Amino acid sequence: AAEPAKPSALTPRTRPPTPSPPEVEKPPLEEAPPPAPRPQQSRPLPAPGPPRKRRLAAATTLVSKVELIREELQLLPREPEASISALLREAHLVLCMQPVGGLVTQAGAVLAYLFGEGDGE
Repeated sequence: AAEPAKPSALTPRTRPPTPSPPEVEKPPLEEAPPPAPRPQQSRPLPAPGPPRKRRLAAATTLVSKVELIREELQLLPREPEASISALLREAHLVLCMQPVGGLVTQAGAVLAYLFGEGDGE
């Protein structure tokens, strides 16, 4: 009795056809409501006024100047005790400024930019 020939590796294999899924009637698409307006990425700078000028005049130390910068730009420290240089770096990024000089000079330049007057030391 002759046995059926075994398929070799070169013999093409055929797969049985896969049955197609039954057609399902799709309900009509409802119009989606318009997307909610996105909040603005940049925050407007506060308008200059006497209280701001008093706060600027009161900022005499580097720490107080950087704290004023942090408040004006609403910067949130990434760590609880954010360093002065980290806060100034963030302020420069927010304002698209190039840092020049030491920390005192940088703080003065940022304040001058924010308050519109020369405070660079």
